[in-house]
Amino acid sequence: MLLERLRGAPDTETRKAVALALMNRRPEVAHRALRLALEDSVPEVRRMAVRALGLEASPEALQTLRDHQATERDPDVLRHLDAALERQQAPGDTPIWAASPAERLLFDPARTEQSVAQWIAVPERYPATERFYFYEGGHLERQGTDGRVDAFQYTAIEDQLRVHPQGAPERSTAFTVTPAAPPHRFRLELAQDVLTGTEAPRTLHFIEPRQADTEPVDGD
Repeated sequence: MLLERLRGAPDTETRKAVALALMNRRPEVAHRALRLALEDSVPEVRRMAVRALGLEASPEALQTLRDHQATERDPDVLRHLDAALERQQAPGDTPIWAASPAERLLFDPARTEQSVAQWIAVPERYPATERFYFYEGGHLERQGTDGRVDAFQYTAIEDQLRVHPQGAPERSTAFTVTPAAPPHRFRLELAQDVLTGTEAPRTLHFIEPRQADTEPVDGD
């Protein structure tokens, strides 16, 4: 059912959300979802799939990236594709996230082995709220309520979050991640809102998929 939604949902945000959900299913389902996402008409969805495949240390992911390189035409997606292939073909490198426990707390607070987590500014207004996608490996996207997407690089070392906006100086702040009520939720507290460049504190919310939501479903 979710794979059909990924093929046929009319709006980009729904397809992107479905792809993110399927990425955390069993590997064969995740790979089918990523291959479908690579065929999406919107570069943003294809870029997300490229990044996810680039984080997999598997021959199948490498071959999928190589196959897609022959047909991709969007310059931004091609840049991410080149970086993903370089990462796949450079064995022995230790990614930043593997070296830093604090980094794992930021994008995977419940240690669910996810490669991306969506943090929401105002859960009650979802989907009409700011969203922040923290990707394994240090890539961060901010999506505003107008649909605009801003890209950053980030690191999280001990209790410091550092973001690197494109074309701007690095910004840094203290952060904490704590469980919140009801269950399966977490709060990301920033001492300063380095994500948008303001001095005020900032709180984001993460809703962890429940176990029942991640079990294999017949027809995937």
